[in-house]
Amino acid sequence: MLKAIQLFLLYLGLEIRKVENFTIKPNHEIFILIGKYSLKVNTRNPISIHYRKHPTYSSELARLSKQMFSKYPFMRVVDIGANIGDTTAIIKNVTDIPVVCIEGDPYCFGFLEQNIQQFSNTKAFKQFLGDKDETINAIVEKSEWNTTIIPGADSNGKNISLVTLDSFSKAFFPENEYKLLKVDTEGFDVKILRGSSDFIDRNHPAIYFEYNKHNMNAIGEKGIDMLFALRDKGYNSILFYEDSSRFILSDRLCNTSTIQQLDNWINGSSGVYYFDLILFHETDQELADQFIIKETEFLMSELQQK
Repeated sequence: MLKAIQLFLLYLGLEIRKVENFTIKPNHEIFILIGKYSLKVNTRNPISIHYRKHPTYSSELARLSKQMFSKYPFMRVVDIGANIGDTTAIIKNVTDIPVVCIEGDPYCFGFLEQNIQQFSNTKAFKQFLGDKDETINAIVEKSEWNTTIIPGADSNGKNISLVTLDSFSKAFFPENEYKLLKVDTEGFDVKILRGSSDFIDRNHPAIYFEYNKHNMNAIGEKGIDMLFALRDKGYNSILFYEDSSRFILSDRLCNTSTIQQLDNWINGSSGVYYFDLILFHETDQELADQFIIKETEFLMSELQQK
């Protein structure tokens, strides 16, 4: 009977999927393995199951780190929205390079502080970033696991202190050679990149960030404007990944029609929740071309194994 219902729904273009409801899960601490590192996490955090269900989750970040390191052996990394340190662990598994972790959620930051003790040359800062140095009133959703900030005066909101990466980096890590900038902040990514203009101009890092239209729409951010602003800063190659970390395609930011079409598609997609994007500055064009070839080969290898 159930199978018949499922077939009927598929005929109508509908599908029922079982999803995890992390808000009603019992909350306790466990350890997960990411490569050679064991990280502590709470069970209401989706990270607690992501890497078990998707072994290659965010693996493109490891390959990107390795590719950048091949050209810049003295490079550093900034990991914004570091959560419990999982993406830093991904990087550290392939290259032991200095990493600055920034995480605003106090609960996640507690796990981050513990987990980075096993990494060398790693610092952690508890701070929310934005496009201005200011204090805002905002609703905070998914606190303690996937913090989502929605600005706007509200009686249920709370005051949140924001600073730009430009001002924060000058105060706490003013060095250059930050050749990889990773941002994953549930829709705030574009605001953070807007507040990173000087940092980006000084370092020309490869930029890896989440393009979450659902969350961007909730705070009035278009997203595509930032892509074209980065193009004007000399960023050229862009790679698109599904939310499951599967490589989709690459293009040049000058091809505005393709970028606009993909922005339209993700805005209405019910199958892919967000894109992960990687952008290369024109000074790293050869590196970008090599990386695109390797990512295509990795995708073909994955397909052959299925």
